[in-house]
Amino acid sequence: MDTPILVAMGSSQTGIGKSFILSNIAYLLAKSGLHVTLIDLNLAYPAFASFFRLPDWPTLSDFFDQSVELTDLSIAPFSHVPKLNVIPSQTDSPLKASQLGQLSESCRRLQTDVVLWEGIGGGTTKTSELLISADRCIFVEVPDDKGPSRLSHVLKTLMRTYLTQIFSAQTPLSDATLANWDPTQKQQALALMQRCPVQCIVNQVTDSHDSEVVAIKSVMKQWFGKENCLGIVPHSPQVEKASKQYRPFYEIDASGTMTRSLIQIAQKLMRWLKHSVPSPLETIQEVDETTGNTWGQHPLFENSVNRNAVLTEDDFALETNPFGSPSVAPQAANGAEFSSNSEDDEVRKAFRNKEVPNPTIQLPSDVDLTLYSPNEGFKPIDIIGFLPPGFDKE
Repeated sequence: MDTPILVAMGSSQTGIGKSFILSNIAYLLAKSGLHVTLIDLNLAYPAFASFFRLPDWPTLSDFFDQSVELTDLSIAPFSHVPKLNVIPSQTDSPLKASQLGQLSESCRRLQTDVVLWEGIGGGTTKTSELLISADRCIFVEVPDDKGPSRLSHVLKTLMRTYLTQIFSAQTPLSDATLANWDPTQKQQALALMQRCPVQCIVNQVTDSHDSEVVAIKSVMKQWFGKENCLGIVPHSPQVEKASKQYRPFYEIDASGTMTRSLIQIAQKLMRWLKHSVPSPLETIQEVDETTGNTWGQHPLFENSVNRNAVLTEDDFALETNPFGSPSVAPQAANGAEFSSNSEDDEVRKAFRNKEVPNPTIQLPSDVDLTLYSPNEGFKPIDIIGFLPPGFDKE
């Protein structure tokens, strides 16, 4: 079988709904017919053990101690969704470079279609190293008054870490070094960022104005040339109910606006994953030295990310794990064995062949799958508009 696609999710801070969003996306992808493995790499505040009410089970620490294989850690939390498997973790120190390499290599050997990683929130180099080691990266951000500045801060750290690896710099690239790059180097960096597989999800943890959501998208466009937004998760009072009952939001409110938005994000994610991303070397070779940056002044080459907003340590402060200490469930369902002859193999083959899968998520007949916008409500999907530059529009 083909190598699974690794998708990492990060954020500028913790406590903004990253675990909730990623676990629900994983659930929806599994319901659509894909084999999904969800791995908790938020070692400062691991949440999946309690979120899914997993029993006493080996964790990533046992894998790094070489006492178990990564495949032995996988457990299916829902008997009615056997294609979703979770690998939990416990509170531990951040991953070392050798551990990240070991984990990435083992993930590539998993018999699954998609591996979803949840990383810790924050804009540290360690977090960035984890995110760029995956095939795709998603940032979750909340649209408050400092959300755009936080997002731009973590994107700058991410891109500096990314370019440091691409250009094999001996030390992390500083603002001064980047500012002094010659035009060709800058143009190569801009081309790399334009094709960098990074998207965002805007999580409205409270009711917010459309202008604040637009500001988040504007930051993404400033960095990558396009908004690169998978979608908006609207605020819902039902979230607390879903968390307390340890159930996916789809099973709490199948026809609500949040469920429809989560399904929309899951579908757009599948379409995004089916496209190939050019290698950094291919991108650099295609750069025309005479082509200028049409986006305007890029924040990567500025000494200040946002001069209009001053960020303090409190703006990136780590919050307490919202799911509390791990809860032990009486029993968890065993995961189904991977089989290439599964009854929904057509969906998986379509995904492997880079065709758009046809999701089988059941919704009430009156639900219209359209894209959510805070002010405009739901509007028709524009899949082509969201695709990163250089991708086929077929």
